[in-house]
Amino acid sequence: SAMGGDLVIKPAIQGKAAQVVGNVDAPHSYTYMPDIGRALVTLAQHDDAFGQVWHLPTPPAVSTRQILERIYAEAGQPLKIQVAPKWLLRLLGLFNPDAGEMVEMVYEFEQPFVIDDRKFVHRFGWGATDWETVVRETVTWFKTRG
Repeated sequence: SAMGGDLVIKPAIQGKAAQVVGNVDAPHSYTYMPDIGRALVTLAQHDDAFGQVWHLPTPPAVSTRQILERIYAEAGQPLKIQVAPKWLLRLLGLFNPDAGEMVEMVYEFEQPFVIDDRKFVHRFGWGATDWETVVRETVTWFKTRG
């Protein structure tokens, strides 16, 4: 994931540049892993949910830059961003399958990518963890375990 620990969180804690792709100023929906787990359990417990499309609880879409600003502030470091160009990912893909697969997903980061979780929230009565908590818990986790 473009917001993965090795590409963003660890570098933020170390005061290095986050490695990202696409347009860092386009709105983007990022979903918190604990929310994904809880939502999948919730869906599995409701037979009437089967066979339907569900967008899992996701905090409001913001730009990647805005998320990075929050992460670096929480890490106590100045914001540093390095955007990998698509051609570099193609080149890396010759040697690393993960980088090659990332090229196919870059479109999600070049233009707005916004998830609407209202159906889930309305049906099950709970929504995504707020951004402040997501950033605080994620940076703390990496600081203590990373």
